[in-house]
Amino acid sequence: MISQIQLIEKLRSALMDSEITEKSNNANTENWDSLGQLSILAAISNLTSKESDKLKELREVESVVEIIRILRDHNLLT
Repeated sequence: MISQIQLIEKLRSALMDSEITEKSNNANTENWDSLGQLSILAAISNLTSKESDKLKELREVESVVEIIRILRDHNLLT
């Protein structure tokens, strides 16, 4: 299980944006485009030892809040 802090750090790295917070989304984050979305999914997959690969709803997320909710719902985030 990962922490929210670990997740945010991984998202910052994936999107190459040190300003990523819980309030970030695809509308207010420049690098959160289709390639950024793939980077996010790959980063989360790595962080969760590929457990998140089973979560189809992650493919459509548009905000960090959504990512947090989905991962918590599936007991992958503390």
